[in-house]
Amino acid sequence: MNLERWDELAERMLKAVESPEAATEAQESGDSELLQLIDWHNQALHFLEPRPARTNSGPEDPWIGREIQSRYRLEGVLGRGGAGVVFRASDRRLGGQAVAMKLLYDFWSTEEWMRRRFKEEAAILASLDHAGIVNLLDAGESEEGRLFLVLPFHEGRTLRDALSWGPLESSLVGRLLREVGEAVSYAHSKGVLHRDLKPENILLVRRADGEHPLLIDFGIAHLGEGTAPCRTTTHLMGSPAYMAPEHLLGKAVPASDTYSLGVIAWEMLAGVRPFDSVAPFALPEQQRKGLGDRFYRLRPDLSVKVGKELLRALDFDPRRRPYPPKVFTEALAGALVEGAVDSPWARWWVLRSSRRWALTGIGAAMAGSVAGEWLWRNDLSALPLGERVIELPRGASAEMTGFRLHREVTERAVRDASGRVVAMRLLSPDQGQVHMPLSLHQKRAAFRRGWRASALCRPESGGCGLGLETGHFAPRFDFGFQVSARGVELIATQRVRTGWDGIRRPVTLPRAPALVRMEMIYDARRASATIALDGRRVVEDYKGHTEYRDDLGVFFGVHSVNGLEGSTIFGGLYFEIFG
Repeated sequence: MNLERWDELAERMLKAVESPEAATEAQESGDSELLQLIDWHNQALHFLEPRPARTNSGPEDPWIGREIQSRYRLEGVLGRGGAGVVFRASDRRLGGQAVAMKLLYDFWSTEEWMRRRFKEEAAILASLDHAGIVNLLDAGESEEGRLFLVLPFHEGRTLRDALSWGPLESSLVGRLLREVGEAVSYAHSKGVLHRDLKPENILLVRRADGEHPLLIDFGIAHLGEGTAPCRTTTHLMGSPAYMAPEHLLGKAVPASDTYSLGVIAWEMLAGVRPFDSVAPFALPEQQRKGLGDRFYRLRPDLSVKVGKELLRALDFDPRRRPYPPKVFTEALAGALVEGAVDSPWARWWVLRSSRRWALTGIGAAMAGSVAGEWLWRNDLSALPLGERVIELPRGASAEMTGFRLHREVTERAVRDASGRVVAMRLLSPDQGQVHMPLSLHQKRAAFRRGWRASALCRPESGGCGLGLETGHFAPRFDFGFQVSARGVELIATQRVRTGWDGIRRPVTLPRAPALVRMEMIYDARRASATIALDGRRVVEDYKGHTEYRDDLGVFFGVHSVNGLEGSTIFGGLYFEIFG
């Protein structure tokens, strides 16, 4: 594998791990090298943590039980990354003490440029001596010519694992950020930028006085560009969701690490990232638009000073961000310690910049209210009947009726004894939908007046669902069925990004071949939906969620569960915007 091929795979892998769409494209490409690289990347996210023993044999398993340099005995695989595999090992010279050994892949051992970068990584780790940064114990070459690094083995969990339970206590956030900021600033003072700061790369190590953060995964170092020599610490240039605008353009600067810490701090306090796009190409525009008063609304219990410090760190212009990074983390920690001491006027002042001009704008608003009311009614009344109703008749093919197929979904006719098509069987080895996008006019009318979506179906395996998704215009509403060994459950999604969460209800379906009518009715006044099965209401006040931003419109989907192919008898779909 040459350098050009590696760069191509690295870029494609980065997109695949950050974007569901790109991940699907990668699976469909059949590129075995790319798929193997993605698998190793996913397994290596927590490489310094204990992991369950592998039950399947991997390409490095034969190394388990071997000794390197008659000193390090390899005991198990902790994870894999793009450059090498990380083993748990015991050091015979230290009485069997546990260590983590990163071993360069065999196929990289003949590539001089990779060997050089691996050695540079060792040099960087050796030059950093800080309690908050993983330190290098040893480095060398195995008898077979494979380079290795030896790192301490730490018991603990990553910050990502801690965030899987939701936002952290503000006092804990302040303490952890102070220590991380100190470690990052120390690395900067030694000429090293991390450039891949994210919760996965911060290990929370258990000590007598509690958990303390440790920066890990400094990657493969190379000489950075700029006016001053600066070594950076990741070949793949970081993870887009935590990258600064200039970093996304390939021009990272020291203040880019401050930006990454700002994203992490926001996620620690709010439970979500400040920008909800996982597609790298969409992030710069969101970053340019800014965040407004979003944090103050997410955490009204915290001081407005906390929000202001976060906005400073997340400034689009790197010249306006606090630097070095510990300046930001110290200021934010201090604001968290102070608590919410705002006056009502201070909070009113920040809860939307436009409010600062509210007193001068009230007159204009009142003058335009009559015109606004007329435009509102005129806009909705212009929606013709043909646009208010969308229907996929029972037994009809989606593609033949103007609907579209999204991702992996196959239609097969279901016939009765006389040969007449009475339904369609939708199949997917992964996930797919039949859908009809809405125009902007339809979206406005739907969420101002309300809508009803219904479908006839019978799940056979995996899962299926009915929903409405309009991009950034409104929340996504979806619910459906999931088949498992326990039976059939009704599920309605409320959160996905940090682990699926939502409504689960066991249901009993009518006997085959009868289909069940699933229905969702949206009340525009309450901004919530009611879910019904065969006319019986089973869920009230469903608010949907905002963690998907596709623009499918009205859709019916089918998906696999635990590797079992999704299969559903589909009897048609009906969608109506209330008049």
